[in-house]
Amino acid sequence: MPEDGEPQVVLCLDVLNEAFIDYGTYAHLRRAADGSLEVRQTAIPAPGPVIPAPRPSEPAQTREPAISEGFLLSPDLGDLKSAPGSAAAPPIVEIVDHESRARQARKDAQSDTIIEYPPLPDREPIVIPRLMSVSQPTTVSLNDIDPEDYGPFQRLGRALATEHSDDLRRTKLSASHNWQKAQVRAETARDSIKAALPLDIPLSETRKALIRHVMSAKDVPNRKNELGAAATIVDCVIEAMGDEAQELLSAFIEVCGQRLARQISKTLRDFNPTQITYIDDVEWLAIDKTRKAQRKQEAGHADGTFDKALAFNGWQKNLYSHAWFDSTPEFQAAGLIDSSSSVVVWARLHNNDVPIQWTTDGRNYNPDFVVIEEIDGKRFGWLVETKSDKDMSTAEVQAKRRAAKKWANTANSSPQVQGVTWKYLLAGEQDVEDAAGLWGRLKEFCG
Repeated sequence: MPEDGEPQVVLCLDVLNEAFIDYGTYAHLRRAADGSLEVRQTAIPAPGPVIPAPRPSEPAQTREPAISEGFLLSPDLGDLKSAPGSAAAPPIVEIVDHESRARQARKDAQSDTIIEYPPLPDREPIVIPRLMSVSQPTTVSLNDIDPEDYGPFQRLGRALATEHSDDLRRTKLSASHNWQKAQVRAETARDSIKAALPLDIPLSETRKALIRHVMSAKDVPNRKNELGAAATIVDCVIEAMGDEAQELLSAFIEVCGQRLARQISKTLRDFNPTQITYIDDVEWLAIDKTRKAQRKQEAGHADGTFDKALAFNGWQKNLYSHAWFDSTPEFQAAGLIDSSSSVVVWARLHNNDVPIQWTTDGRNYNPDFVVIEEIDGKRFGWLVETKSDKDMSTAEVQAKRRAAKKWANTANSSPQVQGVTWKYLLAGEQDVEDAAGLWGRLKEFCG
C-alpha cells in the first residue's frame, strides 16, 4: 500500500476487504532508446488490507477516492495511463466484483464436464419423414401452392355453385310430335337441370374426374406427390361449392374440370417457386440422438429467467430431461409448448436433425422445435421457428418459410406419410410475448 500522503483509493467498510483481490497495479513512465516516453503498468502484491481500519482519533467515514492529478483512470478501472509530465506513479488498487468472479468460476468449473442427455424412456418417440430434396430450378409443383393461398380455388368453387353463373346453365333439348311434324324447344332455366340428366353420379367419382383434370393441366408434373396435392385442391373446391356439389358436378363435371385446370395453370405461372423439389421415396428419421453439452444444469425453468449458458430441467413433455436455447423467444416458446394439454411430446431440434434444403446450392435450414400434438384423436406435427421481429420480413427468413411450408405440403401429399398432418409455424418475438404462455394462442397468431 502507498505511504501516508500519497493518493490512494479508500472505501468506508473494511469488511469489504474480502471482496477485493490481493494485488495492486500502478502505471509508470519509461524512456525508450529513441527518447520517447512509454507507459508501463505493473502489478504488485498488497501487503495489507485494501481498506485500512480508521485511526482511533478518526471516525469511520466514507470518502471519495482520491486520484493523483498525474493519472487518468479509465471507466472500467482496468486501464491506467500516465498523464504527460507526471512524476513516478503511486500504486492504485484495482477493484473487481467478487460475486461475479465467483459465479463465473462456478460456471467454468462445470463447463469442463461434458454431460450426456439420452432421450427419456417414458416419453413417446418422435419420428419425422425425411424427404430427399433435389435442385430443379425450372420445375414447378402443386406443392409450391400453400393451402393458405387457396383463395382462388375457393372463389372458383363458389362461382361454379352460384345460381347466376353462365357455366351452370345448360340447354335441354326436348322433342314432341303431333304425328305430323316434330317440335323442339330449348330450356335453360336452373330448374330444368334435374330433368336434363340423372343427377346420381357419386361425389367420389366426380372428385376423381376433377383430380384427373388438375393432373392434366399445363406445367403439372405427373408424379405421386403431385397427385396428393391435386386431391387437396379439389377437396377445397368441392367444399366451397357447398351442399349442391354432388348435383352440380354430376351435371357439369366437364365445365368444372376445365375451369379448375385453367386456374391451376394460371396459379403455377404466377407462383415464384422455391426451386427445390423432392423425390417420391420417403425415409424416416427418429429424433433419438444423445445430446451432449458443457453447460451448468438449472433445476427448473418456471421463473422465466433465461441464460444462454444454462441447460434447463423441469419439463413435462420434452423428449429430453434438459434443453438449452439461443434466445429468450426460444426459451419462452418452449415453456408454452410444454404446458399445453394437447401436446404429446416435443424436442428442441439441433443441427441436421431435420434439415430442409432452401437453396439450389444445397444450403439447409434447421427449425427450432418439433412438436407432436393430438386434437380430437388426430395427430399433428409442427416444425416451429422463432425469430426476432426485425428479422421476420427479411428475404432469407421468408425464403426459409416457403421452403419449410413446401416440405410440409410434400410430406402431407405423400402416400407413404400416414397418421400425422405436418405443419410449419414461424413466430416473431412479439407473437410469443402476446401468446402469454398459450400454445393454442400462438398457433392462432401465426397460423
